[in-house]
Amino acid sequence: MSNSNLVNLIFDAYEKILLNIEAKSQYVFYTLSLIKNNTYKIPYYQHFINLLFIFIVIVILYIFYRDLVYRDASKIKRCREIEDTIQINKSYENPYVYRVYIIQKKLANDILNNYSICFEYNFIKEITNVYFGKPENVEGLIFSDYNSDKSFLSNGFSYFSLEKLDTSFLQYDNGGKLFYINKKIITDDNYLYIVATPDNRKILDNVYAKKLAKFVKKFGFDYTTELSPIYNILYAIEHNKNSATI
Repeated sequence: MSNSNLVNLIFDAYEKILLNIEAKSQYVFYTLSLIKNNTYKIPYYQHFINLLFIFIVIVILYIFYRDLVYRDASKIKRCREIEDTIQINKSYENPYVYRVYIIQKKLANDILNNYSICFEYNFIKEITNVYFGKPENVEGLIFSDYNSDKSFLSNGFSYFSLEKLDTSFLQYDNGGKLFYINKKIITDDNYLYIVATPDNRKILDNVYAKKLAKFVKKFGFDYTTELSPIYNILYAIEHNKNSATI
């Protein structure tokens, strides 16, 4: 079915609904006038049913209207965010590559030496690299899943893998034994999420870098978090490829 035929069908459906509303309204007002003049007797419950029908139809039409408006506004907002992402990355020496450092607040004066975990997101190559800091900055975060109760599903810190375009649970290799990262500790207010360029020369604090940092933190705690900050960057790259070579 073509788009024009679909539009015509929708228009015809709306026209029938409106005609039905108009007919019902005229009927209600006509019978009310007859009752007023004592020339026609009709049960009151029938008027109530007719009015209820009209009310329900109006509510449904209002919901459809709000849904269409919300979708249009959402598309406009996303398009604007993608365009802004493209413009911001034009000023970067290594565009679309970000490092997100997770570090304790009290150690934030020296990020490179004191960080606990670092995610490097290379959106161009769609690669996610994970780096761990010094053992003393990681060991207080780890736990074992004990291979029985799968506690990592409820307590493990997760991240979005660009390779799989899916969720992965972060694991730390401690002497050949794998441990998970406790999300309840690393996402509390004692830890900062800081975005930097891949060469570590610049801290990025624009609104979209902050959204990426916030996403990493929220997704780490709840992997059902909305993925728009990730896909907006991927869409920006795809859009940019159509006009220029990155």
